[in-house]
Amino acid sequence: MTRLILALFSITLLADSVSGQDKKTRKDPPEIVVLKRFVGTWDVTVTNTPASGEMRTYKVASRRTWDDVGNTVRFEDEQPNDRPPLRLALRYDHEVGNYPFAIEGSDQNFQIVGTWSEKTQTMEFSGSLPNGADLTLNHRFASKVEAVVSAEIKNAEGTALGQLVFHQVRRKDDK
Repeated sequence: MTRLILALFSITLLADSVSGQDKKTRKDPPEIVVLKRFVGTWDVTVTNTPASGEMRTYKVASRRTWDDVGNTVRFEDEQPNDRPPLRLALRYDHEVGNYPFAIEGSDQNFQIVGTWSEKTQTMEFSGSLPNGADLTLNHRFASKVEAVVSAEIKNAEGTALGQLVFHQVRRKDDK
């Protein structure tokens, strides 16, 4: 009986040490590594240049956290003029092999789709807005703490309606 207890105890210790090693040596899939780049609190300077009208610049914060499952990055972006925050969700779709990006706001709910380029450290998104306009968005990581996003909106006829540039800097305490 004592030998049986010792054997079970030894097996338990061995299993614990192996699983501990697995956790330390296990690497995240490349898709999760890409999503990790987005997580943190970012200070964002937005430059909005409509095709007709004046250019506006404003600053907001973007808080990005993992969902409970750990496969979707949730964004909560402040908005100017006391508008409700935008809520966004970015994940990887294994079946299709791209990154769906859902955008939910008080007056806008839509999804665009992204593809990642490791070579350029860029996520290219495209999709249609609820009003039928097309959105293309280029999210380039200049470093671990800085990213630049440029977006262009065109109507159904292909006429540019405006451009947005988001200069993002990750807060120092969120590395």
